[in-house]
Amino acid sequence: LDHLGDWLGERGIRFSYQIRTDDFVLANAKALRSTVEPTYDFVITNPPYFKVRKDDPRAQAVLQIVYGQPNIYAFFMALSAALLNPGGKLISITPRSFSTGSYFKAFRRWFFRVVRPTWIHLFGSRKEAFDRDSVLQENVVMVSQKDEDWDIWYPVSVSYSNGVTDLENITSIDVGISDILQKDDTNRVLSIPVTGRETKVVKLVRSWKGNLHSYGLEVSTGPVVPFRAQEHLLWSPTEESAPLIWMQHVGSMDIRWPITGLEKCQYIDISESSLALLLPKKNYVVMRRFSSKEESRRLVSAPILAREIDCKWIGIENHLNYIHRPNGELTENEAYGIAALFNSRILDTYFRTSNGNTQVSAEELRNMPLPPIEIIREFGRQLIAKRVQSDEIDDWLQSQETMGGTGTYG
Repeated sequence: LDHLGDWLGERGIRFSYQIRTDDFVLANAKALRSTVEPTYDFVITNPPYFKVRKDDPRAQAVLQIVYGQPNIYAFFMALSAALLNPGGKLISITPRSFSTGSYFKAFRRWFFRVVRPTWIHLFGSRKEAFDRDSVLQENVVMVSQKDEDWDIWYPVSVSYSNGVTDLENITSIDVGISDILQKDDTNRVLSIPVTGRETKVVKLVRSWKGNLHSYGLEVSTGPVVPFRAQEHLLWSPTEESAPLIWMQHVGSMDIRWPITGLEKCQYIDISESSLALLLPKKNYVVMRRFSSKEESRRLVSAPILAREIDCKWIGIENHLNYIHRPNGELTENEAYGIAALFNSRILDTYFRTSNGNTQVSAEELRNMPLPPIEIIREFGRQLIAKRVQSDEIDDWLQSQETMGGTGTYG
């Protein structure tokens, strides 16, 4: 700060500062309730990053932006925005996890009601930008302006670098704010496309009006948690056992089970005490919940067909999500079509623009826009009839003109 004061003084700018030692959240929480006059024209924040309990005094002080298990950095962002004068600017340096997911939904609804992003810089590396901290996810620098009446036509600049060492070689695009943030969307998911192609993908996917729920479908997490179900796991099949599907069995449009040499139990016993862990023999779509940053696809899914299951039950391990129809059953066309769609580069790109994590949550899958169910069924019918392989799926999708949306993809 002394150096900054000297630097500004040489340029004829008067500088003073005050160091506050009280708790920032508790000291300023009342700003969310509009009982405090805005104070600042500019706020720069690089807040701490850690989860807090819902009964933590800081979480209780900002309940209107708390949902699930909150993270302290969102409190700093919200309060910084609340303390801005109209037209003031907030510069935040944070993980990008606030951009999507249910835990930050209440925060996003409030935050993007009072400010609008004007510039976003995305660091692609999960380590390089904040190598001193334990923040293993992509990070963003975002400039937001206090504007409670912002409209969809405002421009936003989006730039990208891998880390801080290549900032001289950033890529940059200009987009409309409606291309990355929909003000009338209750989830207020923030997408961060960094190329023109990614922007086209976001426009296309957001033009789709369906989702799993609207088609009577649900996504759930595999109920078999191995360390809790050890007494039911089997190394070899018996007359009373069912297949146990792990993440390692699931490839793009392909289930390979059992796998020779896999050091995991690939069977689960069928008994009265294990039935709560088993799923009835039906058609499903299974998806990996986790991937590595380096993998080419974040979304990997495959259909499971009832006619290929030799018993009445099946086990799905907890590192998988599965899509099903609670009041009925997926048709084979639907199972193939849904699996193909979630394996497509289109949805994988869309997911990456809004999510810097390598975990695929059930909540995000529920909220993901989908084309009309008729289109999905046609995907499946074509795949079954033509025996399209996984590396041909994207070409097939691109051959469809608009896939029920208003945009095109290229």
